[in-house]
Amino acid sequence: MSTTSCHSPRPSVIIDQRPKLARRAAASCSWRMQQREALNKNVSNSTSSATQLNGNLPLVPRLNPNYRSSSSEHNLVSSLARERKVVSLQTMEALKNEVRLILRSAANTSEMLDLVDAIQRLGIAYYFEEEIGNILSSIRGNLLNDGMIKELDLHDVSLAFRLLRQHGCYVSPGVFDNFKDGKGAFKHELEQDVRGLLSLYEASFLGMDGEVSLHEARSFATSQLQPFRQASTKVARALEQPFHHSLAGFQARRYIQDCQDQEDWKLGILIELAKLDCDYTQSLYQKELWEVSKMSMMGSVLTRWWKGLGLAEELEFIRDQVLVWFMFPLSILPDPHLSDCRLKIAKVAALIYTIDDIYDVHGSMEELHLFTEAVARWDLGFVHTLPAYLRTCFMALHDVTNEIQSHVQKRHGHNVLDKLKQVWATLTQAYMEEAKWKSTRFMPKKEEYLRNRVVSTGLPAASVHIYYLMGFSEPKDGPVDALLQRQGLVWYSAMILRLWDDLGRTMDEQERGYDASYIDCYMKEFGVTEEKEAREHVEQMIGSAWEKLNRECLVLPTNPNPFPSSFARVTLNAARACPVMYQCGKDGRLLDLEGHVKMLVVDRI
Repeated sequence: MSTTSCHSPRPSVIIDQRPKLARRAAASCSWRMQQREALNKNVSNSTSSATQLNGNLPLVPRLNPNYRSSSSEHNLVSSLARERKVVSLQTMEALKNEVRLILRSAANTSEMLDLVDAIQRLGIAYYFEEEIGNILSSIRGNLLNDGMIKELDLHDVSLAFRLLRQHGCYVSPGVFDNFKDGKGAFKHELEQDVRGLLSLYEASFLGMDGEVSLHEARSFATSQLQPFRQASTKVARALEQPFHHSLAGFQARRYIQDCQDQEDWKLGILIELAKLDCDYTQSLYQKELWEVSKMSMMGSVLTRWWKGLGLAEELEFIRDQVLVWFMFPLSILPDPHLSDCRLKIAKVAALIYTIDDIYDVHGSMEELHLFTEAVARWDLGFVHTLPAYLRTCFMALHDVTNEIQSHVQKRHGHNVLDKLKQVWATLTQAYMEEAKWKSTRFMPKKEEYLRNRVVSTGLPAASVHIYYLMGFSEPKDGPVDALLQRQGLVWYSAMILRLWDDLGRTMDEQERGYDASYIDCYMKEFGVTEEKEAREHVEQMIGSAWEKLNRECLVLPTNPNPFPSSFARVTLNAARACPVMYQCGKDGRLLDLEGHVKMLVVDRI
């Protein structure tokens, strides 16, 4: 509110007609230039300690990898300005109301389960969270009623089990006992129940560590479904990628294809809404990706934000991967109302990749020690000790961190600056440890490797930013402590990411001189000579980490106050995104990420 008297004459002003983002970017750029001029003045008459290298410490090899984005990626991003879609929000609201009526008028438990399942598979569940919550609460009561559960078939019980556990509600695997014989094996008459077997198979992926009966259920369902694999695309897809391990955006298109021949008017309304929602969200995503892409000026493209930071000109060696930066928040934060969060996390992802590249391929050990100390101190007075390119990087990190703090303070009333500084200090210390390993060709034990390399995925750091940007307040132990602790929600998700990354080590990475993976550490520590054996061990570890992640998402006596369900979905989505981000082709190179982004952002259903 203005403090000027309403009777006082207004001062003469020139109104800046530029968009708010442009004015903010210009002001930020001006401030950064002043900061850099001051820093440069401090070092103009003396040589910084970072440039007086005595050569006593080994260097991280200054590689010059080809990290530039492809021309097709640039063309895809550039085309988005011409691809905007117009969607009738009025039509969408009318369809949402129809869906609510359909949910309220469901005739029985079986129909309610199928409707909720269809809504989730179509990727529109975020519009009906309250209705779905009420339905699942009712169904949970039915599952606890022995008389009621005996009336449900294998498909219904399996689907109820999966939906409830996905919703954070614990359901005992004992609900499947009705489908077993006296010896504890599944009954033979189930062997031809393809629909029930598929649902049992999908339900088994919601198991926790120690639930052996769910391992047996998956083994039984998998073996019985194999004969139907060739004849049924639906069965083949499920066996290849179970729903719980899949991103909704990818599954929705497949689900619509599977339902094309069904003449169900209720399902038809759901699909119509899903198609409109796809157009609507794609319009948002296109706008966001266009904003992210305009940040860049590295070679051919990047964002105006990025250009303003000055990183493009001074850090020519770093990766120009706009699609990777955007694919990360797009995958884990798909809800339309999280647009601001996606844009800010894209900036965090860009910085994580940039700083990772500095530690991986460019900085000397002396420089990296100084940068690690600078981030730990978070003191502008110390920054003059850094070489120019690291001063630029630190100022970029400083700017983005303060921008996010300001946003959280304004939107949610939380001062989180100290927490964010702590997160970046933890991440750079992990990068520093890896730089030491690489410079001395040290191969750690597998446990030591995981302790450090899970942190250096950057997912724990990004998760803390997401937690605050989503507006959540401090949990009991504080988010940094709780989110970064070992054997916790984010830890298991980050472990899955790390192990997938190691499984997907590509020829591109090997050519760029990347350091050892968990597979290398495991083979050396246990004297394993066949890489296949080590890879199978890693795949088992990923399965085990998923079971522990499932446990962290449930309300249990040992976990009475889990993180909010919307945040738990973020960590689940991060784990689900791993096969997309790290899947490799037969030649050992990463598959076409541009194709994935194009499907989510451009291609219509």
